[in-house]
Amino acid sequence: MEDIILPEGDNDLRIVISPIPPPVANLYVRVTDEAGTPQYGALITVNGVTKATGFNGECAFPELTPGLHSGSCSKEGYEVISVKLNGVAIPFSNGNF
Repeated sequence: MEDIILPEGDNDLRIVISPIPPPVANLYVRVTDEAGTPQYGALITVNGVTKATGFNGECAFPELTPGLHSGSCSKEGYEVISVKLNGVAIPFSNGNF
């Protein structure tokens, strides 16, 4: 695309037109047990990407586009939870989405 130049007296105002990027959001996950203790090493999968929670029980999936996402949470000794997420601002709490 070309710049648009608007002359104003002795000065020019230069306007650059750029496409707007699609909206994105970050999904932050925190997994705790029934007592509220953070769970290290829980495996969180969103859209086929798997991350393990850290010592604080947290991990993040940055720059997800709004829409339908599939996710699961698993940890040895616990039941696997699978869900469809509509949007990206869905917290995980106590292993539940």
